[in-house]
Amino acid sequence: MSGLPIVLALSAAAMLLVALLALWQSLRAAFGAVDPSGTRWASESASAERQALLDEKESLLADIKDLEFEHQVGKISDTDFERLDRSLRARAKEVLRLLDEDLGPYRDRAEALVKEYLEKALGAVPYREKNEPAAEATSACPECGTANDPDAKFCKECAHRLEPESPDQDAEERNETSSTESEDEQDEQEEKEERE
Repeated sequence: MSGLPIVLALSAAAMLLVALLALWQSLRAAFGAVDPSGTRWASESASAERQALLDEKESLLADIKDLEFEHQVGKISDTDFERLDRSLRARAKEVLRLLDEDLGPYRDRAEALVKEYLEKALGAVPYREKNEPAAEATSACPECGTANDPDAKFCKECAHRLEPESPDQDAEERNETSSTESEDEQDEQEEKEERE
């Protein structure tokens, strides 16, 4: 009979330990140290995956730099360098894409908060929405009809001189050209005099 009280004492101690552990966990949850819904574990695994991607990105960038150095030194042939560089850069692009995808929801939320703040503070729509890029005006070449940039002096297709925006501008360009030509002529004359 002496064994029975020891078994009962051990089982009572185990039950007391389980009760204290349950009390400890409930107190931690009540004071915010533990998320009882379990979303903390999901966010920890997501942050662990993100950290793994960040580590891989740093490793890939270091590998690309090392590969370039070894190629410059001559340790790696051109064909091997191109093959390895292509594969490392492809994986780096994939990792960067995955990291950007992770930030998508946060970016959208941040843009919404900025828009809301600017609307309250300024009473206006943020600059990105009201300053959408307008269609650029183009000038068509009178010779071939190719659309050129508005500030183009010559046609990009046939090299025909486009009409100047104003007669004053055309006169200024001629003056600049003639002054440059006269300076070139003076330099040539000085060189001839020095030779003689």
